[in-house]
Amino acid sequence: QRSYLGHSNDRPDAAFGVPSLDDFTIRKIIRKVASIVPRHYVVMEVRGNLLKSEREALRHRFAAPYFKPVACVVMGEPDEEYKTKVRAALLAEKQQMVENEWRVQQADREHKR
Repeated sequence: QRSYLGHSNDRPDAAFGVPSLDDFTIRKIIRKVASIVPRHYVVMEVRGNLLKSEREALRHRFAAPYFKPVACVVMGEPDEEYKTKVRAALLAEKQQMVENEWRVQQADREHKR
């Protein structure tokens, strides 16, 4: 069992038992390739994105003209309009799942007859 003391969810402990994963070799390769392949990337490091020095270091890795840095920071309680929209979307998704289950049950009943 691994100990999680001193590790965060932002940068979890790398103890997978696979040497190339544990010594970050694969991570280094991915970073090198990502900086030369024009694709959309999301960098999910909260601490690294909030610290100016780390943010600038990351931007230098993606300095090619086909990369466009975009940042969106959202903090605090969302407004009521957003909450209503999200709740409506969740309700529609749940309703669709219930309807699909009901259709499956109806098809099973018809099949049993």
